[in-house]
Amino acid sequence: MAVNFKNKESVLEVKPWEKVGEPNTIIQIHDKRIVMRKFKNPRTNKVEEFYQFGTTPYACIILPLNTDNEVLAVKQFRHGADKILLELPGGNPKTPEQTPEEVAEEELFEESLGHRAEKIIKLNSEPLWFNPATFITPFHAFLALGCRQTEESFKLDQGEYLELTKIPLKKWLAMCTSGKIVDAKSMAVTFLALDNIGLKIT
Repeated sequence: MAVNFKNKESVLEVKPWEKVGEPNTIIQIHDKRIVMRKFKNPRTNKVEEFYQFGTTPYACIILPLNTDNEVLAVKQFRHGADKILLELPGGNPKTPEQTPEEVAEEELFEESLGHRAEKIIKLNSEPLWFNPATFITPFHAFLALGCRQTEESFKLDQGEYLELTKIPLKKWLAMCTSGKIVDAKSMAVTFLALDNIGLKIT
């Protein structure tokens, strides 16, 4: 339903919506769930329902660079996009006690098929959002420097099938800016890492 406004100032005034009650889980399968949350519209004072998707409390996405200054990217089939995408490694905590730094190190090791980093840098101070309108799980961004292949054994999560691809950093950046990389979270983490790898957007 359209709402008529008397002046532009009333359109520009944004106020937070008050949460009403507790979230109601509609369906949950493993760590994925759809919840219904109620909020009070600050303009009409009516309580409205919103259906949102979430997984674990947070996720971690990592930009790994090996000692040859190559990005360790992964190819995976993504069911939402219905295609194989090239993206950065990442994942969710397996236990509630894990910190984002621990998750980043673990997911880097697993999805890069056994690489360890000399240094891991957290890139964000505030949580980042995949889709703040409908997705209630935020993510943290990391840069992993000096990644080297180890002889340690690793295992992937059940149902996880991926292919490791090494891409020179300059080529990866060109793929991001030309639209060849279509995974938005990978592009966001790459952008956040630029200062730490001595690059600027001009």
